[in-house]
Amino acid sequence: MKIEDINDEIQNKLWKLNDLEGCINTVDEILNNAIKQGKITSQNDYAKLFADLVGKASIVFRQIIYLVRGGYPDGAMALSRTIYEQSIVLMWFEFQRQKLTEEQFNTYVSDYFIAGNYKKLKDLRNEAIAFKQIEIANRYSEELTIIESTANRPIKDRGDYWWSGFNSFASLATNTIAELNDPMKSFFLSLHSGYKIACAELHGGPAGNSFSIDQDKDFMGIDLSIHPERCGLPLWFSASSFINIAGVALKFFEYQNDHLLKDLNELALYYFKTRGEEVKSRTDSKTED
Repeated sequence: MKIEDINDEIQNKLWKLNDLEGCINTVDEILNNAIKQGKITSQNDYAKLFADLVGKASIVFRQIIYLVRGGYPDGAMALSRTIYEQSIVLMWFEFQRQKLTEEQFNTYVSDYFIAGNYKKLKDLRNEAIAFKQIEIANRYSEELTIIESTANRPIKDRGDYWWSGFNSFASLATNTIAELNDPMKSFFLSLHSGYKIACAELHGGPAGNSFSIDQDKDFMGIDLSIHPERCGLPLWFSASSFINIAGVALKFFEYQNDHLLKDLNELALYYFKTRGEEVKSRTDSKTED
């Protein structure tokens, strides 16, 4: 199948993309409403951090929908890891907000914003070093040293997630999920399995280069086709991760909507079932042949 053979109307109907976009629009409306009410400003506080996380998840979800419309489930799956990451980070912050004093919690918020600036300066310094711009590199090194001395947590020789006290997203996710009780813990463990697939899809390597979502296990070769019918997994993974983000956003910004979470849950369940039916249909068809 070629991309010109895809019918947008059929894709929208099969994967209920218009309904999904309606849910994303509602989340965007929550942010817009919070900005109008002055709950979100340019100040680097938790509301701004929260809005950045939710806004990023929202725009990435729209990008995923475009890939689904084009019949690219693997590309959609690779992008969907971002929504899961945002969901976990947001949940981690909410756990800390419940456990810590406001002053203690704000040190994490402060370090989160510092981490963004620190990463940018570090990359600029490395670029200057690569181009042998020693004077510029030294200036960046001085700025980095100042940040390292003023941050609330150790930075040097730590990973990008130093602001949380962990070195990596994997450690942060493992510890966050461990705080959940069943059935939520089991649910997020299943999502984390989806995250592993998404990581393989994104990175070049033996696993990602030889893997295609719901591909026939007996297939040998390079699949250059588009597969509009195989988009159930990335849509389920994205929608399931987005549910947590939407739920926390509703509560945090005190926005009244009786349908958003119900609609997202129904869509996630629909994607899960539709994917299963499609895989079964292909398996049965092959058995008959």
